[in-house]
Amino acid sequence: MLETLDQINWKSLVHAYGSAEDVPGLIRDLTSLDEKVRQNAWGALYSNIWHQGTVCEAAARAVPFFIELLEYESVPDRHLILNYLFYLANGLTYFEQFDIDEKYDEAFQINDKVDWVKESRQAVRKGIPVYVKLLNHADPKIRSSAAFLLGEIGEQTEEVLQRLRSLLQNEQDHMVKASVLLSLGDLGDQHSQTLAMTKAYIQEKYSLLALVSALAILQIDPRYNEAIQLLVHTLKKPDDPIIDLFSQLPWNYYYSSWGAILDSLKYLPRTEVLPYIPDLVEAFRNSDSGELLYFEVLLHIVFTKQEAKLAVNDLTKEQRLVLQAIAECEPIWKYAGTTLSLKEYGLPSFKKREELMDYLAG
Repeated sequence: MLETLDQINWKSLVHAYGSAEDVPGLIRDLTSLDEKVRQNAWGALYSNIWHQGTVCEAAARAVPFFIELLEYESVPDRHLILNYLFYLANGLTYFEQFDIDEKYDEAFQINDKVDWVKESRQAVRKGIPVYVKLLNHADPKIRSSAAFLLGEIGEQTEEVLQRLRSLLQNEQDHMVKASVLLSLGDLGDQHSQTLAMTKAYIQEKYSLLALVSALAILQIDPRYNEAIQLLVHTLKKPDDPIIDLFSQLPWNYYYSSWGAILDSLKYLPRTEVLPYIPDLVEAFRNSDSGELLYFEVLLHIVFTKQEAKLAVNDLTKEQRLVLQAIAECEPIWKYAGTTLSLKEYGLPSFKKREELMDYLAG
């Protein structure tokens, strides 16, 4: 195991903190039977070759060794390795991640190569036969993470889709089922078996499988109104046990439940979501977190980006409702960039919430 790890000149590669010479030791630490050693290794790996959503030069070179570890039963916590491969496959360059042009950080300039992002994703895809094999593993955490990863790394063959459908049909563990549903949704699987089971789970209304089925089917049919209703209701009246289960899914590092729901609603046809703006504004007002994401999604739904300035009399009732909620949300005005975001939608420059209130008072 890992016999060729030292054949890579890691010292010549870089990650977020400079030389990647520490990477082989961290990979070996994942095989340790000492949980603390493994935790320390993960702490470092979630900071260096994958850093706040970005991937670095050393990532693609490291991927084959993570895949190799998946093939050994003696390696602990292999579901965590599968989850990490998801992040390596879906990373961005630093400047894509933060949408800035000025390259002020020398370390990130070194790591800002799109080819490394593509190479990392391609390297993860080479492990597809291993991930498919792990769909039959006895550990449900491994089955769940393998299923989820297959849906998050791009188009799959009909053979892989059939394996996922079969797992959905026969699996007893709800967490595994949830991961398979999300995977098939991400892959846009329109097979009658997938659609039938997804729609059946949505009928359960308030359950984990109903929630993930709604997220999944809207990637296949963005006009499936029953799914939209369920997601909006979940934002308005979240069910704590369901939210807790959702947080345990493989993607939990990236998405909260409300984050996944809002992200799903953001990209639906505007005509399908506009009727729910009063409900979404209510959820926004009652939320104790995620103000910036609500802010971004609500603006995206009710406005289009434009250079022409909008007078208050030009606003629709939905636009007024959203802007009023933004004006009343004090935490929003503590974040930098609020003014710029509003200007993108043809609105005046508001440096203070009182200025927006005065604008709405007309």
